[in-house]
Amino acid sequence: MKKYIAIIFVLVAFLACKKLPLSKAYWESTVLDNPEVINGYDESSGLRWTVSNDETNLYFRMDVDNRATMMSLFRNGLLLKFDTMGKKKESAYLRYPVIKRSHENALWHSGGQSLNINLLLNQTEFDAHIGFDTAGILHYYAVIPLNEIYAGAKSDKTQLSMCIELQPFQIPGSANRENMQGFRRPEGHPGGRPGGGPPGRGTGRHGGYMQQMPDFSSMQEVEIWFKLQMASKP
Repeated sequence: MKKYIAIIFVLVAFLACKKLPLSKAYWESTVLDNPEVINGYDESSGLRWTVSNDETNLYFRMDVDNRATMMSLFRNGLLLKFDTMGKKKESAYLRYPVIKRSHENALWHSGGQSLNINLLLNQTEFDAHIGFDTAGILHYYAVIPLNEIYAGAKSDKTQLSMCIELQPFQIPGSANRENMQGFRRPEGHPGGRPGGGPPGRGTGRHGGYMQQMPDFSSMQEVEIWFKLQMASKP
């Protein structure tokens, strides 16, 4: 019996100490010059993303052509979580979009306090856009100030870990398409792959994409943690 207990203890300790995969952020100007670069791809959800930074901000770009994932994102919002200790315990997160409030709102939570962000007012350094390009691909873009991520951090800036989280859409009694509308129209920011700058601010109805209800039977919760190595200025 003691032998089995010892084995279980070793396995638990091994899993607890398992390191997160390392992802290296790009310098922001590198992404702007080379829109094709990406950091990761999740096959089950179809999410493809790029993380970059400069001296002041972290930039997150993502695109997806999986319709079930799109609906989950519109319905529940995407959660970008951060742990300044480099583990899997969030110290701060950004939720966007915040559907229950407005498609123009984001929510930043840090230090036990929440900040509701009206993106139209431009009163903070945060920014976020979401919309479709002409091919029906959904593009997501968020800007998060580094000083907000590291506010109150007890470690240096080399310990940051990040998580992309998306809850699956729960099919209601009847399909509600109103949440797919109301997104900002393009204002000089064309849609593109994740590295190509802010996505087009579309209405969410390009190409008749919502004419058929997506198949949600295989949609699972997305929770992707990784250690993030910030880029240095070239």
